[in-house]
Amino acid sequence: MRLALVRMPFRPRRSALAVEPRAFGVYLLLVAGIAAIGVSVVAGRFAWSGELLDGAGLKLGGFVLLAWVLRGYRWSGPAAALEATCLMLAISLVSPLCAVVAATAAWPIADRVLAAADAALFFGFDRRVFVTGFDRWPLPFAATNWIYNSIIVQPFAVILLLVGIDDQRRLWRFVLAWIIAVAVAIGVSALVPAYGTPPYALKFMDILTGARDGSLTTLGVDAISGIITFPSFHAAGAVMLAWGWWGVPRLRVAGLVLNALMMASALIVGGHYLVDMVAGSLVALAAIGLSCRLVR
Repeated sequence: MRLALVRMPFRPRRSALAVEPRAFGVYLLLVAGIAAIGVSVVAGRFAWSGELLDGAGLKLGGFVLLAWVLRGYRWSGPAAALEATCLMLAISLVSPLCAVVAATAAWPIADRVLAAADAALFFGFDRRVFVTGFDRWPLPFAATNWIYNSIIVQPFAVILLLVGIDDQRRLWRFVLAWIIAVAVAIGVSALVPAYGTPPYALKFMDILTGARDGSLTTLGVDAISGIITFPSFHAAGAVMLAWGWWGVPRLRVAGLVLNALMMASALIVGGHYLVDMVAGSLVALAAIGLSCRLVR
């Protein structure tokens, strides 16, 4: 008499604490950013106000450790979702402060150069004429602001969806590309600082001015804002997010449309020049290409 073999439900087996090797590049750049902030504080350029940030950092670190434990128990999907989410949150906290530190270089404001580049390269394009009066239309202006701010939530949606379809290679390429693009944008913006032209979706002018003239003396939650004009990180983010959504077959068209609108919103309410958008897009393409070579 032959006995049928019954497949038992999967029971994860415990192994050693497991770190995701494809995330090493993300950790390396994140630590470099934290070190840059630390050096500026130790050197006396800024005081540190960590009332909220210190607690957030400890919590994120704890959740990362939990992700490593989950991976050690062979729960790869939840571990990847948790770790990537924590890293993206950490990037969103560290990168604005790094941009403030970089702005202390106080290179000449480049608005005239960028406006002239728009006119020379794009057939006399003048953003101020293009957006004049747009803020007088409450509903379209509010919708454009919402689309512009979707960059806050979209990365986390992409992370969860890529984990859901079990495409962790694209997931880690996406996160690495994001932090590479952030690092490049911060470095370039230090050399080409600019204010852009109103209307603005973010209140950043006082932060950028304070970093440049020394009136901003404390790094903390109040110093977190988007102060990068050239290259546009919203344009870079739109390209990287569209690439991330493309990995989810049923949502790729929706992702492309949303991020095309987000790129347009950066021109309308983000204070950006058209040349900012082109530069940001090129940064994103280079970051994606590099991350695809590094993450196998």
